[in-house]
Amino acid sequence: MAIKYADDTVLVSLINNNQSVNNYYNVVNHFTNWCKDHYLKINLNKTCELIVDFRTKNRSVHEPLNIGNELIKVVPAYKYLRTIIDKKLDLCNNIKKLYKKGQQRLYLLRQLRKFNVSKQILILFYQSTILSVISFCRIIWEACLYEKDKELLNKITRTAGRVIGVDVSVLNFNYDAGVLSLVKRILSQTDHPLHKEYIFLPSNIRIRLPRSRTKRYNKSFVPQSIVTYNKLVQR
Repeated sequence: MAIKYADDTVLVSLINNNQSVNNYYNVVNHFTNWCKDHYLKINLNKTCELIVDFRTKNRSVHEPLNIGNELIKVVPAYKYLRTIIDKKLDLCNNIKKLYKKGQQRLYLLRQLRKFNVSKQILILFYQSTILSVISFCRIIWEACLYEKDKELLNKITRTAGRVIGVDVSVLNFNYDAGVLSLVKRILSQTDHPLHKEYIFLPSNIRIRLPRSRTKRYNKSFVPQSIVTYNKLVQR
């Protein structure tokens, strides 16, 4: 007997008119039929909808999604690929979760120090078990964090520095290096979904910064990564 499963499948749709609503339902139906044809069962207990709508006026009523004669619940937040995303695209809950995990693993770091483990091993432990957790996907959402949320993550790093006995700069997450590496990878892959968002200026050195009317977009990954890239290539 062969058992197949597909995890972390997400359908994303921009709904701004009646036609886009119909397209959304058609995509869901196509995916549902595809699963049936390939003997994959959708776990409806774990299936949900997350609606992100920042409009304050003329909000349309979204009809519940129906799969297999079952209504899919609409949730205010959802955990996807270890990151909590809510309907306001606010990362406060995600940061609180990361802070709690970091504090739990700092206990293990303190225990290792009691056994007189060398600093090199302590730094390696911090990088592999603590930094890897609090920096997961961080280059994507770092720029849109509130200062209080940044302070929570920095607090973990400062505590780890005191436990290990090294300067915080040795343990800090290198945001600029991570962004530069990711932007270069996007530029080198013409089939990347974000490749078309990065357009060089006539100088062919700096990237054109996209225009936006909202502060929310300006703090998102694409504009902030372009700002960081342009800053670094000038050095």
